[in-house]
Amino acid sequence: VTMAPWGFRCRASLPRSCLLYTSLRALALAVLGDSLADGRGCRRDLDRAYACFEEAARLGNPDAMFALGVFLQGKEEQWRGVRDLDRAADLYCRAMSLGVDLARTNLGCLHAAGLIRAADREHGLSLLRQSVAEGDMVARDALRALEQGVPGGSPSDRLPGGDDGNTGKDA
Repeated sequence: VTMAPWGFRCRASLPRSCLLYTSLRALALAVLGDSLADGRGCRRDLDRAYACFEEAARLGNPDAMFALGVFLQGKEEQWRGVRDLDRAADLYCRAMSLGVDLARTNLGCLHAAGLIRAADREHGLSLLRQSVAEGDMVARDALRALEQGVPGGSPSDRLPGGDDGNTGKDA
């Protein structure tokens, strides 16, 4: 028996209450990370936002997995942390499997452009086509650039940028 922060005891016979606490904590951390990343209601602090997203992702929050992937992919341009495209791809894959549709475009771009160790161009193009079918304009632009082989620059130069991780879905 352990004492949860709200004062109730969390027993093995009550796993849902512990799961609820973990889910709420992960959600709170993800929301705090969003606020810190955007500077909403507080001073913008990308290092603290990253830390919040990392903990929330560890606790299983799919939106935090996506946001952490955005940082690791280098799409949060002012963040000075170490980029890790393979880890970003893993996070996008996990987030996508948990229902975060935006992760599909970013994962597709990493695969199709050959930017990760386990890159599969056809799988990446397939993911991008799925996103395009759902109205994702960034996926459309990335797919065009990748299929046409835009001359010059590295594969990552051909991919749509954006420092907020949004993929430009039509509403």
